[in-house]
Amino acid sequence: MTRRVIYVVGTLSLICVCLLLVSEIFVPPLPYPKCSIGYFNYEREQEYVVADERQATQIINGQYTNGDSRNEELEALAETFTLASTHGIEVINEGDRLRLRLSAENMFKRSRADIEDERKPALDYISETLKAKGARYVRVEGYVNDEPVFTPQYPNTWYLSSARAVSVAIYLQEKTGLRHTDIAAEGKGPFFPIYEAGSVKNSLIEIIITP
Repeated sequence: MTRRVIYVVGTLSLICVCLLLVSEIFVPPLPYPKCSIGYFNYEREQEYVVADERQATQIINGQYTNGDSRNEELEALAETFTLASTHGIEVINEGDRLRLRLSAENMFKRSRADIEDERKPALDYISETLKAKGARYVRVEGYVNDEPVFTPQYPNTWYLSSARAVSVAIYLQEKTGLRHTDIAAEGKGPFFPIYEAGSVKNSLIEIIITP
């Protein structure tokens, strides 16, 4: 009886080992999940690099013009957002992309990344406009000044700026219905100040739109 049990157990173990080897050889591994809303969207950033190189080449060769359909779409978007100055949105049209700049001082509490209710109407307006006008890709960048952050959740300013950018990106994605692959977030911390270094104005959110 004992020999029969040993034989059965040994046979089952051998079968399991064989099945494991077969699965390793013939079954392809599952792909790693892609993070579309996070600190960085590599595939889309590569598109930015290619687009910038293409535009630079066109400028050098005298082929670049601002009259194509994409630029017209951006101009229309810029005009729409500029008319809504009551929302406190600064509009910067760079020709091939549009930057919407919002102060983070009234959007978040100190050392927090939860969007305050009184600033949600501005994001709602941006979402409604993007949904109506269309956008191919949206990137949210978070900036903070160099004021120290001392919280267990956000141990430094880089963590905080990243968390704020992700909060805004998720909010916009939920409101606009953009695909996760068409929106990304990135934290800049205090390392790329837009205004003079140390200025409180560097605590802001930028929403970059490509038509």
